[in-house]
Amino acid sequence: MPKVTYNNSNNLFFQSLKVSVDKYFQDNNISKTGNRELYTKTAVLVSSAIVIYISLLFFSLPAFWAIVLSCLFGFVLACIGFNIMHDACHGSYSSKKSVNEFFGYSLNALGGNAFIWKVKHNILHHTYTNVDGLDDDIAKSPLMRQCA
Repeated sequence: MPKVTYNNSNNLFFQSLKVSVDKYFQDNNISKTGNRELYTKTAVLVSSAIVIYISLLFFSLPAFWAIVLSCLFGFVLACIGFNIMHDACHGSYSSKKSVNEFFGYSLNALGGNAFIWKVKHNILHHTYTNVDGLDDDIAKSPLMRQCA
């Protein structure tokens, strides 16, 4: 595979985009890091995951309800990954690095590895978005093409 390089000598698009995004946050008085809504969502998702897990582990439930709770548990864990872990590993969950590190480790609690995710997503995916062979976030699928 040939080495992919980018010509950044005339990066007017990036500069313009950054100014526009910064202006959007400033004009709308929005923090670039987490807010009360995100922290409330975190409390609800983590509490829900714990309650569902304990229910499945310690209570004898009819098969139907065990399956329903298992599906709900999977959904809640996915929400933790897509909301809490993703923002924390990007460093945008909180303005404090230690808080981002702590909540980034929620991926480890889900069975993944936050360090590997940061390398694969933050470096490979965001540097080589949709470049076949370099972006690990695109999957090989016989049903649809996910890269250029």
